[in-house]
Amino acid sequence: MANDLDVGRDVYAGDTSLATATTTNDGCVYEFVVGGDADPDVLARVSNLVNLANVAPLRVSFQRIGDERVTIVIELDGITAGKAESIHRKLAQLTSVNAVSISKRWLA
Repeated sequence: MANDLDVGRDVYAGDTSLATATTTNDGCVYEFVVGGDADPDVLARVSNLVNLANVAPLRVSFQRIGDERVTIVIELDGITAGKAESIHRKLAQLTSVNAVSISKRWLA
């Protein structure tokens, strides 16, 4: 029988961190700041990928800057560091995404 953690691993995104990750959250809020092109589907693409966390975001902000750029900020809690890194890597691979940063803070 396969290890339950292996089911969540995505080898196409270079995601091998889940093989040793824990399955409980680490008490942090992870903030993803995504910069991209102002394509009509960019919010849907980012949202669909964040859905992999299987938790509702604490906060989501979307701002279009002119006709060509967008900034999306998403805060997630209830996930592990390994899951946050996996989401970060997958966001960076999305079409229309030019930059992704991740930061974390402890829950108060």
